[in-house]
Amino acid sequence: MNIFQRIGHWVKTLFAGLPEDIKHYAAIALQVTSKIKHVIDSGVVVTIIELTPTDLDDNIREKLSQCLGLLNQWLEVETLQQAIETLGKMPKKLQNATLIKLASEITACLDNNTLSEAQYDIATQSVYTHGKLS
Repeated sequence: MNIFQRIGHWVKTLFAGLPEDIKHYAAIALQVTSKIKHVIDSGVVVTIIELTPTDLDDNIREKLSQCLGLLNQWLEVETLQQAIETLGKMPKKLQNATLIKLASEITACLDNNTLSEAQYDIATQSVYTHGKLS
């Protein structure tokens, strides 16, 4: 087994051990950041409502909208559209790093920050990587 196969196996094992609610929140966060990436690439103007998955209950959608406010704070802008424009001006690697970190922060926010920052980073990256390996 080569190193990449071992890492893939490790990621699958890690993913299997994550609590279901964390997997769910990370999947939501990754859907949102994927939409943000699509918006950046397409140049479309959107609202927070358009970024949030429509199949979520209203409480999670409301919480998610609050969590997305983190992006505005990080980038020191007032609106989501300004944040997306600022992200669009970043080099791709920095943009991707910011989006995966945002996904981690959204996961933490949806989970009421019950774990450490590093644990959310690992969980979100695990869900992301598992999705790519599947």
